[in-house]
Amino acid sequence: RAAALLAAVGLVVAATVWWVLYGPLSAKVVWLAGLGLLAFVPALLFMGVFYMRFRFSVTARQAVLSFLGGCATIVPAFIVEIILSYSLEYALFWVAGNSDLIFLIFLHAFVVYACTEELCKYIVVRKILFQSHVVDCGGVLLYGLAAGGGFAPGGEV
Repeated sequence: RAAALLAAVGLVVAATVWWVLYGPLSAKVVWLAGLGLLAFVPALLFMGVFYMRFRFSVTARQAVLSFLGGCATIVPAFIVEIILSYSLEYALFWVAGNSDLIFLIFLHAFVVYACTEELCKYIVVRKILFQSHVVDCGGVLLYGLAAGGGFAPGGEV
């Protein structure tokens, strides 16, 4: 309850500071805030449900660090995906002569995007596992869910 109250007070303070510095909130800012909220709510709900189930296997601090680590890997994964996408498209254009192949779409979807995103989430979970002692496989499940839940809102927004 204290964390929810602190978050609500933080939002009110942030909105007040914005109002003082920049004037009233425009409709665009309100829509963007709503989209951000809609992106994070499902991830936080799933993480909360699984944390209640496996709360004796992990600490809340480690779960939050895994969630924030998933959020932090959005930008590096996006940069790597762009680089791999352009280099793969360029290489296949010279091989096939046509960049609109179904094979190219398959490679982009499964090799470039899926492998890059899953590797980033794996790195976050692996880093958490090296720092702590995990009691059972439920803890690993929660760490993976938290890292994926942190990564998902970036894809949604």
